[in-house]
Amino acid sequence: MTATNKVLIFDLDDCFVNTKTRIQNIYRKYLGRKDIHYRDWTDINLEDRYDVSWDKLKELMIEDNTFQLVRPHLGASEITKYVKNQGYYIVFVTARGWHPDAKAETEKYLKDNDFVYDELIITELNQSKEEATRHLSNIVLFVEDNFDNALEFANSKRADKTILYRQNWNKFRYKETVTEEQKNEFILVDDIREVLRFI
Repeated sequence: MTATNKVLIFDLDDCFVNTKTRIQNIYRKYLGRKDIHYRDWTDINLEDRYDVSWDKLKELMIEDNTFQLVRPHLGASEITKYVKNQGYYIVFVTARGWHPDAKAETEKYLKDNDFVYDELIITELNQSKEEATRHLSNIVLFVEDNFDNALEFANSKRADKTILYRQNWNKFRYKETVTEEQKNEFILVDDIREVLRFI
């Protein structure tokens, strides 16, 4: 990366790929309940909701091969090709560090699904993505579905815009926390293709 490259930082799960549906189906199968739906997830603490430990969910996701089987959101790989052709430096940052083969699995998935990128950063689940990306500058967008990560990045003022991909687990916190003044730089979107309006 040169000093003149403009940088786009994208979260992967539930921003560019539909991880929530895969996890929903894991819970349904494991618990034998068809009534489980991600629309009911008003926060990200599913351990209490379903009485399934995080360690057990990790085990089930590895058995399921989740990171190879999640589906990309409509237009996701095309977005990466388009912004790369516009000269942007593309960084994926994902909290998959709990998975023993996180980097290899994610690189394979991105290649198999025609995603274009320059750098992949794997963080631990509760690691600050703002801290993990401090080696980067000239950031145009930071796109994330985790409210705490997005808020931390917005407050750092390191990106021109912070985009929160609306999910049931973040939309209420956004509404309750983000001021009208902040909404110019901390933006809520419903579709990953909307990020193209902000570059």
